[in-house]
Amino acid sequence: EFRIRLVNRTAETQIYSVTPNEGEEVSIEVLDEEKMQLKADQSVLVPVHVKFKSTLTRGNGQKTVYATITDQSDNVREVKFSLLGPKS
Repeated sequence: EFRIRLVNRTAETQIYSVTPNEGEEVSIEVLDEEKMQLKADQSVLVPVHVKFKSTLTRGNGQKTVYATITDQSDNVREVKFSLLGPKS
């Protein structure tokens, strides 16, 4: 489980989405969808699960993947997740 900090720096309520970047072999599940809507100047930690095949970490046991967070005003931020898994 990971946590993403969302901060609404706009003057209006925003609904956020998080999606893996193109080519990333993961899926992201938001565990508390209600936290994806923030009022102006609100901040929250959103729990997410990042799911991936065990072969993704083959070799050194870790993999960095990237996702994009977008709001209704088309503000975009890229975040990274450092995944740990089996080496073989």
